[in-house]
Amino acid sequence: MGWVEVGDAPPGPATSSAAELAWDRAKKMLAESDWSMLPDVPMTSGAKAAWIEYRRALREIRLQSGFPDAIQWPVRPE
Repeated sequence: MGWVEVGDAPPGPATSSAAELAWDRAKKMLAESDWSMLPDVPMTSGAKAAWIEYRRALREIRLQSGFPDAIQWPVRPE
């Protein structure tokens, strides 16, 4: 009556690892910069190159030697 066996308890929420959290952050930053790759965005070729480099650095974040504990996050172009 109202008692639950420990083995019958539903699993708790899954916890994300530091690597998963870092990669999720990088994917969010990539999504927020998608607009910069549209062909009709008015920007100089230098600005476009800066955005391309920023996005490349985000995609390669998992290749850093300190990942996921010591990440060098790229600076977003302005």
